[in-house]
Amino acid sequence: MNNLIKKELKYAFIIPLKDMRYLSSLDHSTLNDMITRIDEHRKLDNRPTLSTNQYIVCNQDEPYAESVWQIILQGERDKIFPSDRDYLNDPEIDSILKQYPCPCCGGDALIEKGYTTIPQINDKANVFHVICSACGLQSDFVPSIRKAVELWCERV
Repeated sequence: MNNLIKKELKYAFIIPLKDMRYLSSLDHSTLNDMITRIDEHRKLDNRPTLSTNQYIVCNQDEPYAESVWQIILQGERDKIFPSDRDYLNDPEIDSILKQYPCPCCGGDALIEKGYTTIPQINDKANVFHVICSACGLQSDFVPSIRKAVELWCERV
């Protein structure tokens, strides 16, 4: 499976706070030194430090683990194809499109919704384009209605 997002061992370890009691003073000191060193390098890379970049961890044997995983996948889909408010039948968008009739026949421009496959996460996402209601001239499909309208209005 060649996915962008997959369940994998991504971090070396997670130590539950209640298990820290099993570590010696030297272990605590060593761990703190390691975290400090990592944070110093993350700062140099303009990345958040470990203490500010927080994670949610879910054991995969929990009964709710699959639901958590599906929510994570939806969040990743939304990052790839951010959702817009529903501009279909939106008077503001309609008024913009009325100012830009079809350059071939003068017909009305309409928003049309389609779907595309996202192989990285093995799922589908909405895509949009503008199409002439008379002759069928159309813009390219893009992830957002706003971008589809921009492409139509900026055409030569």
